Amino acid sequence: DFLGRDRIVTQQLERIGANVLRNRNVAIERGGQRIWVAGVDDLRSRTAHLGQALAAIPADEVKILLAHNPDFAARAARIEPGIDLMLAAHTHGGQVKLPIFGPPALPHNHKEWLAGLYRVNGMWLYINRGIGMSSIAHRLNARPEVSVLILRSGMRHEA
Repeated sequence: DFLGRDRIVTQQLERIGANVLRNRNVAIERGGQRIWVAGVDDLRSRTAHLGQALAAIPADEVKILLAHNPDFAARAARIEPGIDLMLAAHTHGGQVKLPIFGPPALPHNHKEWLAGLYRVNGMWLYINRGIGMSSIAHRLNARPEVSVLILRSGMRHEA
């Protein structure tokens, strides 16, 4: 989340050597294997360009898409069926989840995509609850989360 300071955040990340994947991609190679990590700009900015983010990635190679907002998953899976995994956040796991009623407000269109692992038109979607908060500085029944994903090589398969 940039909160209107995206240029400053980007400059600071690049200053420490981070590769900011705003409508760009990078290949990660290890042990003769390669996966591609592509990132799109935030959906709300209206400058998220999937085609630009995936440019020059071979169709038969593993692709991971980073998108802040999980709402982008429906579009990504429809436009580019070769994406293996999309990682998103934005929801804070509901941030405030009232017993029986659940979260009073969700900041996205797909209310069923709150946190965790989903299958969207053949693409895996993982939504991390994150450690931050938005609007109100409290969490209720929405534990913070830092995820560690372990990727293993193998044959692609539908699950």
